[in-house]
Amino acid sequence: MSGQCPSCGAVQSQAWLCADCCTAVETMLAAAPMLIEQLNVAISKQAKIGSGGKAGKGSIHERSPINFGALAVRDALLVELALWGSDINEIRRHVQAAEIASGIGKAVKNAYRAIDRAQDRKYLGKCNHKVGGLNCPEELWVRPNARAIRCRSCRYEHDVAARRLDMVEIAREMIFTVKDLSTYLGEVGGIHVTEDRIRGYLRRGRISYRPLGKGQGVLMGDLLDVVMADSEKRSA
Repeated sequence: MSGQCPSCGAVQSQAWLCADCCTAVETMLAAAPMLIEQLNVAISKQAKIGSGGKAGKGSIHERSPINFGALAVRDALLVELALWGSDINEIRRHVQAAEIASGIGKAVKNAYRAIDRAQDRKYLGKCNHKVGGLNCPEELWVRPNARAIRCRSCRYEHDVAARRLDMVEIAREMIFTVKDLSTYLGEVGGIHVTEDRIRGYLRRGRISYRPLGKGQGVLMGDLLDVVMADSEKRSA
Protein backbone atom coordinates (compact mmCIF):
# COMPACT_ATOMS: atom_id res chain seq x y z
CA MET A 1 0.00 0.00 0.00
CA SER A 2 1.38 3.39 -0.94
CA GLY A 3 0.45 6.90 -0.01
CA GLN A 4 1.49 10.43 -0.81
CA CYS A 5 2.90 13.22 1.32
CA PRO A 6 0.10 15.81 1.56
CA SER A 7 2.64 18.63 1.48
CA CYS A 8 5.17 17.83 -1.27
CA GLY A 9 3.51 14.86 -2.97
CA ALA A 10 6.34 12.40 -2.34
CA VAL A 11 5.27 8.75 -2.58
CA GLN A 12 5.54 6.78 0.67
CA SER A 13 3.84 4.03 2.64
CA GLN A 14 1.34 6.31 4.45
CA ALA A 15 -0.42 9.52 3.50
CA TRP A 16 1.47 11.43 6.16
CA LEU A 17 4.10 14.14 5.97
CA CYS A 18 7.26 12.66 4.49
CA ALA A 19 10.61 12.62 6.31
CA ASP A 20 11.91 15.69 4.44
CA CYS A 21 8.80 17.75 5.22
CA CYS A 22 8.91 16.66 8.86
CA THR A 23 12.54 17.76 9.08
CA ALA A 24 11.60 21.14 7.61
CA VAL A 25 8.76 21.59 10.10
CA GLU A 26 10.98 20.51 13.02
CA THR A 27 13.62 23.03 11.95
CA MET A 28 11.04 25.82 11.85
CA LEU A 29 9.61 24.83 15.23
CA ALA A 30 13.11 24.79 16.74
CA ALA A 31 13.72 28.32 15.41
CA ALA A 32 10.44 29.68 16.77
CA PRO A 33 11.61 30.54 20.34
CA MET A 34 14.58 32.53 19.02
CA LEU A 35 12.37 34.31 16.49
CA ILE A 36 9.82 35.21 19.15
CA GLU A 37 12.58 36.58 21.38
CA GLN A 38 13.96 38.76 18.58
CA LEU A 39 10.49 39.96 17.65
CA ASN A 40 9.90 40.87 21.30
CA VAL A 41 13.06 42.97 21.20
CA ALA A 42 11.84 44.76 18.07
CA ILE A 43 8.40 45.29 19.61
CA SER A 44 9.92 46.58 22.84
CA LYS A 45 12.04 49.06 20.91
CA GLN A 46 9.03 50.24 18.94
CA ALA A 47 6.93 50.47 22.08
CA LYS A 48 9.56 52.63 23.77
CA ILE A 49 9.63 54.90 20.74
CA GLY A 50 5.90 54.96 20.18
CA SER A 51 4.28 54.61 23.58
CA GLY A 52 4.16 58.27 24.50
CA GLY A 53 1.11 59.44 26.37
CA LYS A 54 -1.51 61.32 24.41
CA ALA A 55 -2.26 64.97 24.99
CA GLY A 56 -5.13 64.61 22.53
CA LYS A 57 -7.69 61.91 21.79
CA GLY A 58 -7.33 58.64 19.90
CA SER A 59 -5.73 55.32 20.64
CA ILE A 60 -1.98 54.79 20.36
CA HIS A 61 -2.56 52.75 17.19
CA GLU A 62 -4.54 55.62 15.70
CA ARG A 63 -2.09 58.37 16.60
CA SER A 64 1.33 56.74 16.70
CA PRO A 65 3.31 56.56 13.44
CA ILE A 66 5.29 53.60 14.75
CA ASN A 67 4.92 50.30 12.94
CA PHE A 68 3.07 47.55 14.76
CA GLY A 69 3.90 44.96 12.09
CA ALA A 70 6.34 43.05 14.30
CA LEU A 71 3.59 42.64 16.91
CA ALA A 72 1.20 41.12 14.36
CA VAL A 73 3.91 38.81 13.01
CA ARG A 74 4.83 37.58 16.47
CA ASP A 75 1.19 36.98 17.39
CA ALA A 76 0.60 35.04 14.17
CA LEU A 77 3.56 32.79 14.97
CA LEU A 78 2.32 32.27 18.54
CA VAL A 79 -1.12 31.33 17.20
CA GLU A 80 0.37 28.65 14.93
CA LEU A 81 2.36 27.20 17.83
CA ALA A 82 -0.67 27.26 20.13
CA LEU A 83 -2.91 25.58 17.54
CA TRP A 84 -0.64 22.73 16.54
CA GLY A 85 1.96 22.37 19.27
CA SER A 86 5.45 21.02 18.64
CA ASP A 87 4.90 17.25 18.54
CA ILE A 88 6.04 16.35 15.02
CA ASN A 89 4.48 12.87 15.25
CA GLU A 90 1.05 14.37 15.85
CA ILE A 91 1.53 16.97 13.14
CA ARG A 92 2.68 14.48 10.48
CA ARG A 93 -0.40 12.30 11.03
CA HIS A 94 -2.90 15.17 11.21
CA VAL A 95 -5.54 15.29 8.47
CA GLN A 96 -4.54 18.95 7.92
CA ALA A 97 -0.81 18.25 7.94
CA ALA A 98 -0.19 20.10 4.67
CA GLU A 99 -2.05 23.19 5.90
CA ILE A 100 -0.22 23.06 9.23
CA ALA A 101 3.18 22.85 7.54
CA SER A 102 2.24 25.73 5.22
CA GLY A 103 0.90 27.88 8.07
CA ILE A 104 3.98 27.37 10.24
CA GLY A 105 6.23 28.02 7.23
CA LYS A 106 4.47 31.28 6.40
CA ALA A 107 4.58 32.48 10.02
CA VAL A 108 8.30 31.69 10.32
CA LYS A 109 9.11 33.32 6.97
CA ASN A 110 7.25 36.49 7.99
CA ALA A 111 9.10 36.50 11.32
CA TYR A 112 12.51 36.40 9.62
CA ARG A 113 11.42 39.13 7.23
CA ALA A 114 10.16 41.40 10.03
CA ILE A 115 13.39 40.94 12.01
CA ASP A 116 15.57 41.69 8.98
CA ARG A 117 13.62 44.86 8.16
CA ALA A 118 13.81 46.09 11.75
CA GLN A 119 17.58 45.58 11.82
CA ASP A 120 18.72 47.31 8.64
CA ARG A 121 15.94 49.77 7.83
CA LYS A 122 13.99 52.58 9.43
CA TYR A 123 10.21 52.61 9.51
CA LEU A 124 8.54 55.66 7.93
CA GLY A 125 4.89 54.84 8.49
CA LYS A 126 2.29 53.84 5.94
CA CYS A 127 2.37 55.22 2.41
CA ASN A 128 -1.13 56.79 2.56
CA HIS A 129 -0.85 58.06 -1.01
CA LYS A 130 -4.33 58.42 -2.49
CA VAL A 131 -5.12 55.63 -4.95
CA GLY A 132 -8.65 55.57 -6.32
CA GLY A 133 -9.84 57.68 -3.40
CA LEU A 134 -8.29 55.36 -0.80
CA ASN A 135 -5.07 55.68 1.19
CA CYS A 136 -2.41 53.15 0.20
CA PRO A 137 -1.77 50.98 3.32
CA GLU A 138 1.72 49.77 2.31
CA GLU A 139 4.37 50.22 5.02
CA LEU A 140 7.49 52.15 4.13
CA TRP A 141 10.93 50.91 5.25
CA VAL A 142 13.91 53.00 4.25
CA ARG A 143 17.59 52.08 4.10
CA PRO A 144 20.15 54.30 5.87
CA ASN A 145 21.12 57.43 3.90
CA ALA A 146 18.34 56.97 1.33
CA ARG A 147 16.90 60.23 0.02
CA ALA A 148 13.75 58.78 -1.50
CA ILE A 149 11.66 55.63 -1.22
CA ARG A 150 9.19 54.21 -3.72
CA CYS A 151 6.10 52.45 -2.37
CA ARG A 152 6.15 48.78 -3.39
CA SER A 153 2.40 48.77 -3.82
CA CYS A 154 1.31 52.01 -5.55
CA ARG A 155 4.83 52.99 -6.76
CA TYR A 156 4.51 56.54 -5.44
CA GLU A 157 7.91 58.03 -4.57
CA HIS A 158 8.27 59.70 -1.17
CA ASP A 159 10.95 62.15 -0.10
CA VAL A 160 12.58 60.66 3.00
CA ALA A 161 13.36 63.99 4.69
CA ALA A 162 9.75 65.13 4.25
CA ARG A 163 8.44 61.82 5.58
CA ARG A 164 10.62 62.12 8.67
CA LEU A 165 9.27 65.58 9.38
CA ASP A 166 5.71 64.32 8.91
CA MET A 167 6.35 61.51 11.40
CA VAL A 168 7.62 63.96 14.00
CA GLU A 169 4.67 66.30 13.44
CA ILE A 170 2.24 63.42 13.95
CA ALA A 171 3.76 62.91 17.39
CA ARG A 172 3.74 66.60 18.34
CA GLU A 173 0.88 66.16 20.84
CA MET A 174 2.28 63.01 22.43
CA ILE A 175 4.10 62.86 25.77
CA PHE A 176 7.26 60.75 26.15
CA THR A 177 9.82 59.99 28.82
CA VAL A 178 13.09 61.85 28.28
CA LYS A 179 14.82 58.69 27.06
CA ASP A 180 12.04 57.69 24.68
CA LEU A 181 11.74 61.24 23.33
CA SER A 182 15.44 61.33 22.48
CA THR A 183 15.16 57.88 20.86
CA TYR A 184 12.06 58.80 18.86
CA LEU A 185 13.59 61.95 17.43
CA GLY A 186 16.74 60.11 16.44
CA GLU A 187 15.20 56.89 15.13
CA VAL A 188 12.17 58.36 13.40
CA GLY A 189 12.89 62.00 12.71
CA GLY A 190 16.64 61.87 12.18
CA ILE A 191 16.92 64.72 14.71
CA HIS A 192 19.63 64.07 17.28
CA VAL A 193 18.77 65.55 20.67
CA THR A 194 20.51 63.86 23.59
CA GLU A 195 18.87 63.04 26.90
CA ASP A 196 21.27 65.43 28.65
CA ARG A 197 20.24 68.25 26.36
CA ILE A 198 16.55 67.61 27.07
CA ARG A 199 17.21 67.53 30.82
CA GLY A 200 19.13 70.80 30.46
CA TYR A 201 16.06 72.41 28.91
CA LEU A 202 14.02 71.11 31.84
CA ARG A 203 16.45 72.46 34.45
CA ARG A 204 16.48 75.89 32.83
CA GLY A 205 12.69 75.96 32.62
CA ARG A 206 12.54 76.15 28.85
CA ILE A 207 10.25 73.11 28.85
CA SER A 208 8.27 71.51 31.66
CA TYR A 209 7.32 68.02 32.68
CA ARG A 210 3.81 66.79 31.87
CA PRO A 211 1.87 63.98 33.58
CA LEU A 212 2.57 60.58 31.98
CA GLY A 213 0.81 57.65 33.62
CA LYS A 214 2.11 57.48 37.19
CA GLY A 215 5.20 59.45 36.26
CA GLN A 216 6.07 62.42 34.13
CA GLY A 217 7.26 63.11 30.62
CA VAL A 218 7.81 65.79 28.02
CA LEU A 219 5.43 66.92 25.29
CA MET A 220 6.99 66.42 21.87
CA GLY A 221 5.70 69.79 20.66
CA ASP A 222 7.32 71.64 23.58
CA LEU A 223 10.73 70.18 22.78
CA LEU A 224 10.39 70.76 19.05
CA ASP A 225 9.60 74.43 19.58
CA VAL A 226 12.71 74.90 21.72
CA VAL A 227 14.97 72.93 19.37
CA MET A 228 13.73 74.91 16.36
CA ALA A 229 14.18 78.21 18.19
CA ASP A 230 17.79 77.31 19.03
CA SER A 231 18.43 76.28 15.46
CA GLU A 232 17.09 79.59 14.12
CA LYS A 233 19.31 81.55 16.56
CA ARG A 234 22.40 79.66 15.44
CA SER A 235 21.62 80.27 11.78
CA ALA A 236 20.77 83.98 12.24
